[in-house]
Amino acid sequence: MYARRVVGTGARRETYTVVGGDGRVVETVDDYLALCTDREHSPNTLRARAFDLKA
Repeated sequence: MYARRVVGTGARRETYTVVGGDGRVVETVDDYLALCTDREHSPNTLRARAFDLKA
């Protein structure tokens, strides 16, 4: 597993996601981080949460 930065387009800005060992995005984590992005949490907060959830 690893955390990856994602640069969005349109209304979404930079965010993060967690990718599993099989190369697929972990959907529940991705949904949670997307919610945090929509609520305009700091990019540093998003990064920290992604790495915490990865662990």
